[in-house]
Amino acid sequence: MDASKVKNIVIIILLLLNAFLAAAVISDSYDRASARRSEIKMIEQILGDHGITLRDGVSLSVETSGSYALIRDLSKEEQRVRRLLSSVTVSTTGGGAYVYYGAGGQAVFRGSGEFDILMNADAVSEGRDSAKTAASVMKKLGIDIYGELTQIMEDNGDALVTMTASFEGLPVFNARTTLNFTNGYLFMVSGVRAFDNRTEKNGEGSPGVVDAVISFLKIMQENGHVCSYIEKLETGYIISSTVLGEGVLTPVWYFATDTFEVYINAATGAAETFAQG
Repeated sequence: MDASKVKNIVIIILLLLNAFLAAAVISDSYDRASARRSEIKMIEQILGDHGITLRDGVSLSVETSGSYALIRDLSKEEQRVRRLLSSVTVSTTGGGAYVYYGAGGQAVFRGSGEFDILMNADAVSEGRDSAKTAASVMKKLGIDIYGELTQIMEDNGDALVTMTASFEGLPVFNARTTLNFTNGYLFMVSGVRAFDNRTEKNGEGSPGVVDAVISFLKIMQENGHVCSYIEKLETGYIISSTVLGEGVLTPVWYFATDTFEVYINAATGAAETFAQG
């Protein structure tokens, strides 16, 4: 057999192989989509059996990711404080607390992730939009924000802006920062932050939405809750610290209903509670 015929046969074989692979991919995608539709139908049926419906816009396709270990990095911490307060001097009061003194004010950052910053008068102007100014301050501190959860309270010209941190685009529900503006200037910043160095602990993700709904119903029944509909279902994280300078980002499901709301640990299925301030 001459070389040209061999070449043509090889080309035909490759084309058939590509066609087979493409068909396999399409079939696999169809099977996964079909399984997903069946899963969503099952979830709706489970909720319906308990007299619960889903409000428009609630997606059952949301997923959680793995958890992350957090480690404090004092060098990065100082760099970020310096962006806000200019050149700083540092001292420690023990127990993981570091005090930063700068031209713009002074700050205390703790080993638990909590921090407080007292700004000098006239250091940061509120400007025309307190939320935009607050976002700029958060950026200097190296804290990404989840804008959908930003809250603004105004009283006699003063403003209190509360911002929720985000990680990889998801909210860290209990990592909140309040920025207090008074007399047209930033007065105080207080909150909780995720430490700078993060290492993935579990890259395999967490149980899916079926498990989340079952946990939700179990918690609802155990606590005597009754609801008619779920108006919001989101995934995100909560942050915890058991050792000074170390912490964990744990994935959670957030359910908001017409009568109550609950955060559910995606790994354990248990309800999580934390300060809402």
